[in-house]
Amino acid sequence: MKICLLCGTFNPIHNGHLAIASFVQKKFNFEKVIFIPSYISPFKQDLDKNIALKRLEMVKLAVKNINKFDFSDIEYNLDQVSYTYNTICAIYNKYKNQIEGKINFIIGYDAFLKIDNWHKTEELKKLVKFLVCTRNVQNSDDINGKFDILKENGYDFELLDFSPVDISSSQIRQNIKINKTIDSLVPKEVREYIYEKNLYREWNWKI
Repeated sequence: MKICLLCGTFNPIHNGHLAIASFVQKKFNFEKVIFIPSYISPFKQDLDKNIALKRLEMVKLAVKNINKFDFSDIEYNLDQVSYTYNTICAIYNKYKNQIEGKINFIIGYDAFLKIDNWHKTEELKKLVKFLVCTRNVQNSDDINGKFDILKENGYDFELLDFSPVDISSSQIRQNIKINKTIDSLVPKEVREYIYEKNLYREWNWKI
């Protein structure tokens, strides 16, 4: 089984996340694209843990009726800071001999340029092929040189020619605070959940 992971805080998940996942699934013919919300992000450890279950629920709602999309609460079960290496190991353990080749991992170019500083990166690069979203990157000698260094150091990656949907979770949260519509930004089920639970109107949703 060829699988791909899309990890993030998803605070909230939005149509941009679904668009890149759909593009990747079709391009590589993945049998499964798994959305994995972080429980405790290593980059956002002060994000309220009580909100984590709501972020997970929104991911469930967003992907439930989309063919070849799935979600996992595996980082919640680990109950620790959500380092990617630990998540990848847990996914390999869950699917054991079902996985064909390496696990594919969707990542933004800005995060990928810092991948050599990630937790257990030497072990991680042996397990994963990175699918790097360039997201309107302006080519430069510095960026191209960094990609060359990562390739020489054994990181397996492919740059994606994908024009991203101009949506951010922070934009959605801000729209809600000022009573501006989010109809075109998130799936209908997610929008209804946000309004039903009265989310993103308190200070602790700002991250």
